[in-house]
Amino acid sequence: MTDVLYDLHSAEGVLQVAGYNMGKEEDLNAYYEAILMNHNITQAQFDSSL
Repeated sequence: MTDVLYDLHSAEGVLQVAGYNMGKEEDLNAYYEAILMNHNITQAQFDSSL
């Protein structure tokens, strides 16, 4: 699960450095969904692991 957290935080950092408006939650959710799919886990699995 640490790999997933690393990827999520890295994506947030890259978006912030690029000047991305973190207020666009629907866009950020698309990144999260892609990362979770890459790790073959669902949002529910991720949420229950926290």
